[in-house]
Amino acid sequence: MQMTACKLMSLKEARSFGKKIIDEMMPYCTKMVFAGLVRRERSVPHDKIAFVCLPKEVDNPNDLFGGSYPRVEGFIKTLQKWNVVISSPEAGHYVRCMHPDGPMLDFYMANETNWGLTLMMRTGPKEYYQEILGELKNAGYYSSGGFLRKLGGQEIVPTPYEDTIYKLIGQEWILPLARIG
Repeated sequence: MQMTACKLMSLKEARSFGKKIIDEMMPYCTKMVFAGLVRRERSVPHDKIAFVCLPKEVDNPNDLFGGSYPRVEGFIKTLQKWNVVISSPEAGHYVRCMHPDGPMLDFYMANETNWGLTLMMRTGPKEYYQEILGELKNAGYYSSGGFLRKLGGQEIVPTPYEDTIYKLIGQEWILPLARIG
């Protein structure tokens, strides 16, 4: 696949373009929001737009064991039309697309159990979330495989909301705009 230069956008342009992406993806997602620099409202030139989404999955009424199901076809086909350059939309936690009319698009897939952790980490900046992960470790938790777990075991600690993480470390939720590294 041929890579082309990404279009640089102002914050206002990135929000507008990203809103169109969200509108197009929402029939195939339970939730989808901005992440990264756009969520933190940084006015630097944007060459990519990051999103955290919860893709809908195909229902399988015959599965008695509650297994994981494939993502709905519309989710996969929509990402594929935007020139996937990293990963696969069929599975995995991350896909990068090179949109022909705009910047790169980074999609971080979450589920109900790790939505808050994924959103906090993908909002960034890196130094900020690493500091939060350090505080979580001091409080008896660690991040592994995209999930928060209790130290000394593999038990998953649900983080359905971002503020769940802050409560675990005894802090108030911090606005993305105020998050600095």
